[in-house]
Amino acid sequence: MYLQILKKDLKRKKAMNMILLVFIILASMFVSSGVNNIISVTTALDDYLEMADAPDYLVMTMNKSSAVDIDGILNSAASVESFSKEKVLYMASDNITFEDESKTASSINPMLLQSDEVLSMNYILDSGGILRSVKSGEFYMTSGAAEDLGLAIGDKMTVKLGDVSCVFTFAGGIKDAVLGSTGLSIQRYFISAGDFANFISAENTEQFYGGELVYIHTSDMEKMISEIKPVIDSAFFQGIRQLSNLLMFLI
Repeated sequence: MYLQILKKDLKRKKAMNMILLVFIILASMFVSSGVNNIISVTTALDDYLEMADAPDYLVMTMNKSSAVDIDGILNSAASVESFSKEKVLYMASDNITFEDESKTASSINPMLLQSDEVLSMNYILDSGGILRSVKSGEFYMTSGAAEDLGLAIGDKMTVKLGDVSCVFTFAGGIKDAVLGSTGLSIQRYFISAGDFANFISAENTEQFYGGELVYIHTSDMEKMISEIKPVIDSAFFQGIRQLSNLLMFLI
């Protein structure tokens, strides 16, 4: 009896059931499309990180707060396949001014001034090439930050650290696969090795403003973190490649 009642009820609501079925099919198609898009974007990000030669692990240190032997620890760690270091000078917004006073460098995070002498990964230029060197008196910076400032090629910037002040001309933007996402928002300013040396040569500049970015490649993350714990404990910031991938996905 109940079966007959159910059959009659289904016949009366046949149109409604068909509409419901269509909605279920459409919803399944949208979910499938969304999953495919996520897979495509994630694969593209992985390819980009490979092209940029992004490290598996990044450590940022400050000279004034780090006293560990980074080279010694990393060289003795069996899980570290390779590592490279970039010297940086940490800046705040009051260290940078622009010729156009309507432009103001601002960030809740430190801003990094570094040279082209050692480039531990591939920084992609807005033109599609890779940053190899910087001409004296010029600078490149993180593309997103340059766009936010409204910088154009040829704009002037003055950097003052301690008693040293230098004027630089904007030469273009770079895409930073490690620190360039809006999730981190750490601005990088690349200048020539000679211009960087001018700042470093000033008394106490390297001690007060200096630091290093340490790029580490490993295939055993858990063991590596254990082996280089003293370096990590003294770091200002550290992060894994998967974090960079996630933050870039959220842009």
